[in-house]
Amino acid sequence: MDKHTPWPWKVVRYPDSPNRIDVRGPVTEQFPNGRDVIWWMQERMRVGQPGDTPQWLGFSEEEVANASVIAAAPELLMALEALLDVSPFPTSSRDAEIHLLARIAIRKARS
Repeated sequence: MDKHTPWPWKVVRYPDSPNRIDVRGPVTEQFPNGRDVIWWMQERMRVGQPGDTPQWLGFSEEEVANASVIAAAPELLMALEALLDVSPFPTSSRDAEIHLLARIAIRKARS
């Protein structure tokens, strides 16, 4: 049994709170934006001198991309496990490298 929140997960941005990104899950008909917050990120803010208005700095492309990778994690884990089920024995050195990477990623996700 998986210990993580059930999939699918989704990246959610809120029009009324543009300085926050969530990864939420599980996405269902009842909870189209996901029931649980898996991970979230608050936009960085620059504060000047006392009394100055804080300035929101925005999200970098990398930060937004990281949210997408996190949201894809359950499907990636299932894909790696399916790969090893379908092809349990490597037939070449390249296959062996791929199997090793898959096993390392699965162990990391399951630990």
